[in-house]
Amino acid sequence: MLGSFTQVYKTVICVLLVSMASTLLCAQNSLTGIVQSFSVKDGLPSSTVYCSFQDSDGYMWFGTNNGVSKFNGQKFRNYSISDGLCDNNILNISQDSQGRIWFLSRSNCLCFLENGEISNSDSILILASETNIKGLLFFSEDDNDLYFSGEGNEVIQLGKDLKTKSIIVTSSPSGQLSCPVKSNGIISHTSFLKQWPDSIHEEGQLIKYIFSKPSAHFTLSNFGISKYLNGVPEVIITIQDWPELLGMEEIYVDNVGNIYCFSSKEIGLLFKKKDGKDEYLAYELPSISYSSVFVDSDNNQWLTSYDSGVHLISEAQKELTVYQYQDNEQTTCLTLTPFNEVLVGTSGNRILKFRGREMVDLIQIGAHNDVSALRAIAIDSTNNFAWSAGKFTLMGFPLAEEMRLYQCFQSGLIPLPLKEVNDIFPAADSLIYLSTMDGIYSLHLKDPVHTLNNLAEAPDKPSYNITQSKDGKIWFENNEILYYISNNELYEFTQPDVNFKTKITSLQVLEDNTLVVCTFGSGVYFIRNDKVIHHLSMKNGLLSDLCNELFIDGSRHYLATIDGVVIYDWNGNSSHVISTYTHLDGLPSNVINDVLVKDSLVYLASREGLIIFNSNYHSSYKAKVKAEPKLYVKQFKSKDRSFDFTNHITLTYDDSFINIDFEALSYIRSDEIIYEYKLNEDDYEWIKTKNNSLEFPRFEAGDYKFMLRARKHDSNWCEPVKLSFTSLPAWWASWWFRTLIILALGVLSFLVMRFFAKRKYERQLAEIQKEQALLEERNRISADMHDDLGSELTKIVILSRIARTKLALDRSKEQPIIDIDNAATDIVKKMNEIIWALNPANDSLESLVSYLQKYVNDYLEVRDLYGRVEMPKAVPELKVKAAFRRNVFLIVKECLHNIHKHSQADRVDMSIRISDDLDISIIENGIGFDMEKTKRFGNGLINMKKRANALNGDVDQESSLGNGSTLKMVIPLIKNHAFVLEDN
Repeated sequence: MLGSFTQVYKTVICVLLVSMASTLLCAQNSLTGIVQSFSVKDGLPSSTVYCSFQDSDGYMWFGTNNGVSKFNGQKFRNYSISDGLCDNNILNISQDSQGRIWFLSRSNCLCFLENGEISNSDSILILASETNIKGLLFFSEDDNDLYFSGEGNEVIQLGKDLKTKSIIVTSSPSGQLSCPVKSNGIISHTSFLKQWPDSIHEEGQLIKYIFSKPSAHFTLSNFGISKYLNGVPEVIITIQDWPELLGMEEIYVDNVGNIYCFSSKEIGLLFKKKDGKDEYLAYELPSISYSSVFVDSDNNQWLTSYDSGVHLISEAQKELTVYQYQDNEQTTCLTLTPFNEVLVGTSGNRILKFRGREMVDLIQIGAHNDVSALRAIAIDSTNNFAWSAGKFTLMGFPLAEEMRLYQCFQSGLIPLPLKEVNDIFPAADSLIYLSTMDGIYSLHLKDPVHTLNNLAEAPDKPSYNITQSKDGKIWFENNEILYYISNNELYEFTQPDVNFKTKITSLQVLEDNTLVVCTFGSGVYFIRNDKVIHHLSMKNGLLSDLCNELFIDGSRHYLATIDGVVIYDWNGNSSHVISTYTHLDGLPSNVINDVLVKDSLVYLASREGLIIFNSNYHSSYKAKVKAEPKLYVKQFKSKDRSFDFTNHITLTYDDSFINIDFEALSYIRSDEIIYEYKLNEDDYEWIKTKNNSLEFPRFEAGDYKFMLRARKHDSNWCEPVKLSFTSLPAWWASWWFRTLIILALGVLSFLVMRFFAKRKYERQLAEIQKEQALLEERNRISADMHDDLGSELTKIVILSRIARTKLALDRSKEQPIIDIDNAATDIVKKMNEIIWALNPANDSLESLVSYLQKYVNDYLEVRDLYGRVEMPKAVPELKVKAAFRRNVFLIVKECLHNIHKHSQADRVDMSIRISDDLDISIIENGIGFDMEKTKRFGNGLINMKKRANALNGDVDQESSLGNGSTLKMVIPLIKNHAFVLEDN
């Protein structure tokens, strides 16, 4: 069964090899140095492009046979005759010291772009038409004038104010090129033939092509490349050094002095100037039909073509080799063979073989559509045997130096139906260890049936990275816990102060038996003698604690993380980070899955494919720090209008749906430009966005200092652009409106309060008048009662006593007259009590207290009872209503009456205390009574309680048989407004 399985795999692999090789090779051949090409389909007005130029703002310009095009890295803005150009054939583009961008045309006409508009004048057009120049090619300027020339012996001279103009005739014969050259502040006009006769050069020298710069001329001949400075030739690149020059037909010198050679067979060479000197490094150029070359401020090269548009070469691309795949395929793992070849595994189940930067072989070993298929490749150097682990299979195959991969597979493929193999470790004696989703296994290569042996039943079963230390322990990770197997026993590595907290991604053993543990969240741990001796994390140099893989090259270690590669040195006890590689160094991706170093070449397995570069690339690239992008705000507008954002902006509440449009210039990976903004410079956090437009429904009222910055994929943040604006509140939220509302509310409140106060005062006045009338009526009644009833009753008492005296009746007949006297006397007393209660003059707390004192003393004296009345030291000046005085008096009177009638007491004491309440206590020493019977049958206490409750107070009485009784009355004085009035 196993043999059948093996044969099926061999057949499938051979078929897949044929079908997939061309796809990957195409991906390799497309990496010729050109980062991106632009043609009509990308927005250029034509694929015939004559020249390129970068203006002072950083925008690229291209002159074509169908107008000019402005490029910001993402979009082209085209200009033609309909936009103001005088000719669509633009041969050269230049910018003068005043910022005007000049367009030099085939028909000699001149126009320029200023403040976003193309301008020209009839006089300049007429002047150009009067010359014999055949196409304007050159531009120069001095302090006062601008100069334009081309093929012919004439030069157009324009004053910088465009008011003075003339045509200068040079000594050049017609048909030669005239180039204005500035030397020592003086503009001279040199001329040279497009093809010089052989007779004017050294014997045997054949001039093939001449290229002119304002400062020098360059020639291509059978001697090599010569530079002519002030008419003196100097051969700077010889045929002996570069025989390839024999096939070149044209040369071009860019704006920084690099020399390009082209042939009609679309073969090109670049001689790159070294450190600003006349020393050159040679590069092979892509095969296109060149018309010009321009080097921008980021050292990117723009190659224009007569038939294929514009091509862009990045400075970094010359140093980096990037192999990319289709369908978002990633490079997952790397390993080194015994023959100094690098095997590369991909998520598409491919294995690639590399020698240096060159891919020499590849094979498809499984389903391409499974993006998590190939996970590890390991080499058994003893037996020259390779193992590949994937999601669906484990395969081993022999290696031979001169044998193709598919031949290796056919000669000895060992496929095993073991799924979910996560890592492989080849041990000694042809033994390999496997960590799988089902546990830890061993496999012996020399076992003819390749039996899998389960080493340990690890907890939770899924196991990942695995290695073997020099003391024989087998280390592996399971469920974010580190285990090891020793003497067939399973142990968990524990240390109280260490918690890996996350997945372990790599296990490596150093020469001194130190175990290096890489984690995806906690950095790197170094374990020796079952103890952590060192911890490397972001706190001491890592780019990220999320680590993927580690490559060990002696004491130098290369660590792959999700934020780039970290290089550190290990001295046996501690680490020292010495360098890093990130997108700022030109890497196309920061997410690195694996790393390998061989013969000064660094291989990185990344999400963007396989990256290869020389180990000294880092320092050379670092020396060329990429400039921050130039950032421009293009528009600040609301739904209804646009604003001049160069000055302070004032937004009204009606200015809704605010749009701020901006752009940062980057010509390499422009889609990776990142922007950050803050609404106020004092805000703590920047808000990140990849959009080049922001929209705000409406700003809250206030002052804003908007800040915006950008960075390219390989640069730092640029200096923030600042916009200041004020957002005014809605008219109903403005200070003047709120002030007006407050004033209006104040006036309204005043009127309302005045209205209700008036009504209150009117009611109070009516009450006062009513009370006054009542008081007057009470005064009248009390006076009438005292004057009329009182005098008559007193008369009755007097008459009854006179009758008793004069009639001299015996005791039995005298009793009726005595009863009349007593009754009249009682009526007089009660009437006096009523008069006292009715008289408004007595409506005070002091009057009440005094009356009670007098009444109790008189009562006790008449009835031969002992006692005293304890009075308060001071009585507050409070007015009390008649009902208050009367009810308090009647409670005291009722209490005294009950004592005299029932208690048989011979002593009665009363105390009056005044605080927030009127407290009156009456204590007698009589026979007492049963409280339960009194509560059930006594009406006196009930009546007293009703009167006290009517005054918001209470009466309580305590007694027991033989112990007398105590009555306590508490009537509130404070906040008892129904009966107690304010101070007099």
